[in-house]
Amino acid sequence: MVQILYANQTPTMGAGGPFQIRRIRPGKAAASSRLDGAFGPLSVVDHATLRANNTVPMHEHRNDEILSYFISGKIAHLDSSGAVNALSRNVLMLMNAGSGFSHEETNMEETLEALQIFVRPQEQDLPPGVQFYARPADYANGTWQFIAGPEGSGAPLIFRNQVMMYDIHAREGEELRIPEAEGMSPFVYIMRGSVEVEGHALAKGDGFIVDDDDAPPILRTDSPVIIVVFLVDRKAKASTSGTISGW
Repeated sequence: MVQILYANQTPTMGAGGPFQIRRIRPGKAAASSRLDGAFGPLSVVDHATLRANNTVPMHEHRNDEILSYFISGKIAHLDSSGAVNALSRNVLMLMNAGSGFSHEETNMEETLEALQIFVRPQEQDLPPGVQFYARPADYANGTWQFIAGPEGSGAPLIFRNQVMMYDIHAREGEELRIPEAEGMSPFVYIMRGSVEVEGHALAKGDGFIVDDDDAPPILRTDSPVIIVVFLVDRKAKASTSGTISGW
């Protein structure tokens, strides 16, 4: 059985302003959710928009693993390592904040739409760093794409905990089975479009988890879609000292 977290059940911050965030706590999909709403080490997924000609000024994170995943817009990224990069749906970034890492983002073009994904690391105060991933030209080809995972998983971006992330850009009328990994539980998020799952109609901003003993359901696409899937070891050791991920 799926347990659904609808978009209208998640709070929006900055409504009407240039930087707007709808904060998703994936664990809240569970009927017996944890008080803090984390889904194992997957703590927070922020669905964000940033209007053109705006900057999120330099600020520090500690003990957050932060993946920036874009579906529209481009930003200029500056951080405390000295890295200056242009980020977009074709170039993703994962910041391993560890003992302390600062960054600034400026959007000078169209409105940006993105997810910022906050994962709890296995330990606090690990060495900080930043990773970038230039996606292959054919990534929107209707197959699941492996974006991030733990060390040794073969993922292009590395979380320092037991979390994997996939996405797919699929056409209307497809039947999709979500990725699986032994010992990992899925959280599925509809980034764009609409799907039907187990008789439920889900649209942009909705997400769901699957009971641990159940086989992953079939998703039937009712429109062109972008779907993001996280596979999580809900029992993994995780630090709760992160700036965002820790609460």
